[in-house]
Amino acid sequence: MKHFCSFSEAIRAGIPLRPQAFEDPSVRERRNDACVIESGLEAIRGRYRVANSESSYRFLRVAFPYLETVAPCPACNIVGYECARQLLSMLWHLNDWHRWTREQIADWLHEREEAIGFVTLIESESSSKSLQRADVNA
Repeated sequence: MKHFCSFSEAIRAGIPLRPQAFEDPSVRERRNDACVIESGLEAIRGRYRVANSESSYRFLRVAFPYLETVAPCPACNIVGYECARQLLSMLWHLNDWHRWTREQIADWLHEREEAIGFVTLIESESSSKSLQRADVNA
């Protein structure tokens, strides 16, 4: 498992691994492409398995707790539609609904990470064990 300072960094590392996907996860598994979340997960943990998506989301919430922060949708709000979601859900929303590129989404997430004041902390033994438990349950 690779460690990244932020999920936007993991997304960027995963982009070259497979082309971008927009469709149903069962379709993506048969093809060789990945959505924005799968790209980040694959960079961290290796090949992402759609069947384990809920446990993978739990893993991300432990590894990057700020992904539960709510933010307005930059695409919906431009046209006057009020839309706000947790960052993890927003990544999916921007990928599948607005068809943003993974690079655009990583850039947007990086801005949110800075606005939140996300700081990389030195990994403690207890946080390392929490991540290992989350990874085992994935």
